[in-house]
Amino acid sequence: MARDLTPAMTTAVTAGHVAPILMVEMLFDSGPSRVWSGWGSLVWGARTFTGAGTLGAISVVEESTELIATGVELTLSGLPPEVLSLALAEPYAGRTATIWLGALDTNTYQLVADPYQAFQGRMDLMTVAEDA
Repeated sequence: MARDLTPAMTTAVTAGHVAPILMVEMLFDSGPSRVWSGWGSLVWGARTFTGAGTLGAISVVEESTELIATGVELTLSGLPPEVLSLALAEPYAGRTATIWLGALDTNTYQLVADPYQAFQGRMDLMTVAEDA
């Protein structure tokens, strides 16, 4: 995967104050499910991401020079009920999931151009845990 950031992303991540965000897109048969690590809706191009608050956690994204598969573990929390019911009702194995690292302009809180695609792979295991 290319490590080149756009000039706008480079400026954002090297600035003294940056508001990093994560965006996740999971492609199901009925359509995409998109969440981001903030509140409210975030529009990027033709995509709308639903805010999931703190989103949860994403494990370390590893790369290898060898021809081996490396995975990423997503722990999503605070999901809207419609996203959770979609995940439980639809087949997900083998469907594509993509993670982007983005940044918000700290003055306008608008998305900085061209978030960086940190990972793209296939979903293979889902565990659901309900908590208070």
